[in-house]
Amino acid sequence: MEGVAGVVASVDRVEVSDRGLEVQRARMLALLAPDVRQELVDALSQAIRDGRYQVSGREVLPRLLREHAWGLGGQGETFPYG
Repeated sequence: MEGVAGVVASVDRVEVSDRGLEVQRARMLALLAPDVRQELVDALSQAIRDGRYQVSGREVLPRLLREHAWGLGGQGETFPYG
């Protein structure tokens, strides 16, 4: 790039890798995550210890992906596998 009076000026440039974009996205999702509701966590932990709470991963995974991993929660955005 040529500057004033024919002096060549350097241009700073930043490139973000795919991994860098993933890290930025993960950070944004973490910041947007709601606070932990400790009373709910405690109740669920107790139910699991008592054997009263059983759920299959097959039921949980699609919902987790739909709510937390697929995009930034945009309206109408659906996870293609569940």
